[in-house]
Amino acid sequence: MRKISDFLNEYGNVSTVVLAKMLDISESSVRRDINYMISLEEYKNIERVHGGLILNRDRNGLEYMFELKLDLNRHLKQAVAKAATRFIDDKDNIIIDSGTTCLYFAQSLHNKKGLSVITTDVRIAEELAKYSDIESNIIGGIVRPGYYTVGGINALDNLDRFSVDKVFMSVDAIDLEHGITNTTEFEVGVKSKIVKSAKRVYVLTDYTKFGKHMLYRVSGISGIMTIITNKSLDPTTYEKFREAGVDLILV
Repeated sequence: MRKISDFLNEYGNVSTVVLAKMLDISESSVRRDINYMISLEEYKNIERVHGGLILNRDRNGLEYMFELKLDLNRHLKQAVAKAATRFIDDKDNIIIDSGTTCLYFAQSLHNKKGLSVITTDVRIAEELAKYSDIESNIIGGIVRPGYYTVGGINALDNLDRFSVDKVFMSVDAIDLEHGITNTTEFEVGVKSKIVKSAKRVYVLTDYTKFGKHMLYRVSGISGIMTIITNKSLDPTTYEKFREAGVDLILV
C-alpha cells in the first residue's frame, strides 16, 4: 500500500492495469488491495474511480491515465467519434492521434475499406490490427507508460516519412485565445507536427474541453478546419468559434 500511496503522491492518479504491472500481481489482487486501502482512515484522501485511483486533491491540470479516462464522458466521446466517420472515404490516407476519443473513432472504422492509417497510440494500433481492410502503421518512438502515446525525437522523424489527406486528433483543452493546449509536454511535439502534416484537420473533442487551457501549447486554431463536438456546447462559445472562421459540427 505504501508503494501505491507514494505513486499517487507523485502522479496524482494510477490505473489498475499500471498497478498490477508495478506490483507484479494480478488485477484482481490489485482490486482487493484497493478495497482494503480505501477503507483505512490513513488513506481517506484517496478516491476510487472506474479503472483505478485518484488522489483526492485539486484536480486542475491533472491528466488521468488511459484506463481512467476511457470511461470519463464515454457517451459524449463515442457520439463525436461516430460522427467523425462520415468524413472518412474508402482508401483514404489518415493520421489518428492518441487518446480515448480517438480510440473510439478507430473502433468505428471497421466497415471502411482500403484505409491507410498512421497512429501515435499503441492502443489504437492494437485496435486497427483487428481489421483486415485497414493498413495500420504505428509511429516509432518512446511509449509513455500508462498513457500508450508515442513521442520523442524518433517519433517526429518517423512522421516526416508520411503524407496524408486527413488528420483526426484529440485535445486536452481548446479556446480562442490559446488555441489547442496540452496537459503535459510529452505529446506536444507530435501533436504540433501532425496538425501541419495534412490537407485537412479534424479535432474530435467532447464539449467539456472548451474554454480551458493547459500549460503547453500545441497549435492555434487557424490551422484547424473542422471541430466535431457535442450539442451541449455553450451557444455563445459556438458563435465565437464560428465568427473566428472555425467549422464546428455539433452531434
